[in-house]
Amino acid sequence: MKQTVLFIPGFAGTPAMWDYPIANLGDLIDAQSLVMAGDSLQAMVDLVLNSNTLPDKFALVGHSMGSWVGAATAALHPERVTKLVLMDGWARNNAAKAEEMEATLKALEAGQHQQVLAQHCPSVFYANNANFSNNVKFLRNLQESLPESLITQQWQAMVKDNDIRHLLTKIECPTLVIHGRHDPWFDLDENLFLAQSIPYAQFTIVEDAAHGTPIEQPQATTALLRLFFGN
Repeated sequence: MKQTVLFIPGFAGTPAMWDYPIANLGDLIDAQSLVMAGDSLQAMVDLVLNSNTLPDKFALVGHSMGSWVGAATAALHPERVTKLVLMDGWARNNAAKAEEMEATLKALEAGQHQQVLAQHCPSVFYANNANFSNNVKFLRNLQESLPESLITQQWQAMVKDNDIRHLLTKIECPTLVIHGRHDPWFDLDENLFLAQSIPYAQFTIVEDAAHGTPIEQPQATTALLRLFFGN
């Protein structure tokens, strides 16, 4: 029997970022995806839990903001999440990061979405990846398909509840932490902290990727998910 796997995109992303793994794992999983809405972490967790398409038990794959939501969901409701994949995520906040996020929030609340996203998008990807330009265009198209109000809400949620390190020891399911080697936002140390703080976590690095691993390296992402969900 196939297991249900919920895929959660990162900030200003859509389910289209998961097209490759979903298309190539159909023999193994029943895939669903949700765009996160809500101005708090709890609101996003509730959105997952109240989805009427999910069974009582499901696995979860989250990227960046989706990783943050996924970790919280698994920690707060361990009876529902059977397996967890956290890609290019984080657990800790710090003063410099908080200040930068507050500045971005002010810009979004002032209606400067195009400026924020145009600056944000190229920094997601590894510049030496052969598909860098196409990756940037792909993500910009995803971002432009979302309402500006939803994008602002997502950032508001992350500013409010950014630090989740207190939840990590509550995660009971097998967990895979995936880190893009050249991630400029959440470095190796942050992802190792994430993995080492979760009781049943494995850790791996994907080469030739930065913060957009599922888009930059869809085949490697799919291979890792196949190994993880196939066991």
